[in-house]
Amino acid sequence: MHNLKLYKENPSIFQRYIALTNQKQILIDKVYKKIIENNISKKISLLDIGCADGMVTDKIIDKLRQLYQLEVTGIETSKELINQFKARTDYDINFINENVESLDKLPKSDFILIAHVVSYIDNLEKFIDKVINSLNSKGIALIVVSNDYSDDKKVKNILKGQKIEDTISTSVKSILSKKKVKYDVEVVESKIDVSGIEDMNENGKTIIEFLKHKKIEDISPDEIDDIRNKILNIANENKIIIKREDYIWIMN
Repeated sequence: MHNLKLYKENPSIFQRYIALTNQKQILIDKVYKKIIENNISKKISLLDIGCADGMVTDKIIDKLRQLYQLEVTGIETSKELINQFKARTDYDINFINENVESLDKLPKSDFILIAHVVSYIDNLEKFIDKVINSLNSKGIALIVVSNDYSDDKKVKNILKGQKIEDTISTSVKSILSKKKVKYDVEVVESKIDVSGIEDMNENGKTIIEFLKHKKIEDISPDEIDDIRNKILNIANENKIIIKREDYIWIMN
């Protein structure tokens, strides 16, 4: 599992890293399309677990609010990110500033977004049970995790010595299958600009911190050079690597 302590102490690492990709806009468009296609009731309860600074949630709200009456809840362990979300939005959102695992149950919801959260969950099966139990009839949940063959995941696996069969994506799908929960998996590609690691500007430092899951000052110069070389070997001539994600759609 990932280092939740690092996330609490320096959540901007993750927001800065995602800003180097186009994955947020892809996610926003996918969620909007799924809700429209499934003709969910005109009154929708939306839950975002790990809502962060609201950059994704707020844009989803903007796309949906003209068509639906929304009730939105955001769960986020970082108070700093919740404050950033509050400053960004003009929508009335119910914020829960807690570690989701400490909650006995989740709000009943028509759509639940869980993007890059499950890698921080200690008891994954219990968490998935809570998600399934909180879905309303005909509700949808989306769990987004890195695909085993994502370029950035390849670098992480090499650094950790992690095998594909041990990945979070495999674990989530195994639990859902065991519980006989209906789900579909969609592999979605986005791009990451890694040019910043050549001269180690702020973007380059962000990439190194995210992939190593440590603050830059806690990573040795040799490790930094090793990560840089691995990334540049994968990147194309435009210094772009391909990020692949598994969108695991759960249908109640």
